[in-house]
Amino acid sequence: MRVGLNLLYLVPEEVGGSEIYARELIAALAAEEPDWEFVVFCGREASAVLPDDSWPSNVRVRELGFNARNKPARLAWELLALPRAAKREKIELMHSLGQTTPWWGCGTRVVTILDLIYHHYPATFPRAAQRGLEFVIPRGARRADRIVAISAATADDLAASYGIDRAKIDVTLLGAGFAEAPRISSRAEIAETIGLPAGEFALSVASGHEHKNIPRLLKAFASLGAGRRLVVVGRSGLEDEQLAATATELGIADRVIFTGWVDEATLEGLYREAELFVYPTLMEGFGLPVLEAMHRGLPVACSNVSSLPEVAGDAALTFNPLDESAIAEALERLFTDADLRAELTVLGRAQAARFTWQRCAEDTLSSYRIALAQ
Repeated sequence: MRVGLNLLYLVPEEVGGSEIYARELIAALAAEEPDWEFVVFCGREASAVLPDDSWPSNVRVRELGFNARNKPARLAWELLALPRAAKREKIELMHSLGQTTPWWGCGTRVVTILDLIYHHYPATFPRAAQRGLEFVIPRGARRADRIVAISAATADDLAASYGIDRAKIDVTLLGAGFAEAPRISSRAEIAETIGLPAGEFALSVASGHEHKNIPRLLKAFASLGAGRRLVVVGRSGLEDEQLAATATELGIADRVIFTGWVDEATLEGLYREAELFVYPTLMEGFGLPVLEAMHRGLPVACSNVSSLPEVAGDAALTFNPLDESAIAEALERLFTDADLRAELTVLGRAQAARFTWQRCAEDTLSSYRIALAQ
């Protein structure tokens, strides 16, 4: 079997959890089927750092000559050039891992739909990009032989939003086996890098996009005692200036740190030094940051909507993300109740251990076989 893996969307360190998904799943797929050949199709940016060190020898990379940061060019290459490249490589099944997929050729076609955030929160994307996604994603999904969703919530949303037969969609929950960084920054090093003050702090790893719900988190945090701190880690964007202004208006600018992007060592150090992890999102395709925090033994408070109940189970303190008082109450409980933090640390590690990339690969291969049989 020769399987194509469409990673034309991948710009390393710029696409968030979808990069983790691709790297970890491909390693697990190739390990599960050592006699299969997996051909990864990507643009120039990804080919500079691929193949991943964790990928077995039955994975090889085929670069297509374009820059993935140019979204219109990427879609054009995907729709027009990828089928021809797949034919030359004698691909029998093409799995597109990043929302969009060729509409023709490529043998049997499987596509992963990560989320429909662009559909429900259109302001998250530039207008032209949002319209483009609204046009190509449902059409590609309908023409695919099989659809993979990374949570039941996403599968149900896809069926409800676009009228796609739910029976055509397979759910493959992601894994939580995140390798810790080889070096972990000390608190002193973090303080020097991002200005972290002394004292307890809550950590949130999220961008400033609308669906991440950071303004409500700030309003909830403002009601807590002056000794509390909040650190928000996320790639800088257009929303940063408004979030900083909100913190100033609330009188908490000296207690909130927006770090922007940080390196792996700094992030690991923040996980180690934080008192708790908070994730107030309104919508997620899956919610990898919650598992990442649990995997590292950090007690979690998170939303009770979208895919988060599937991910967190009973191992987190949950709240209504639209209710600022509920967010504040959850934060205060975790800050003040050491026994609860200890309990959630144990439950969280056990919960994270249930999510493995091996199981994700097995479920994905099952989807391949259903598609091939059809």
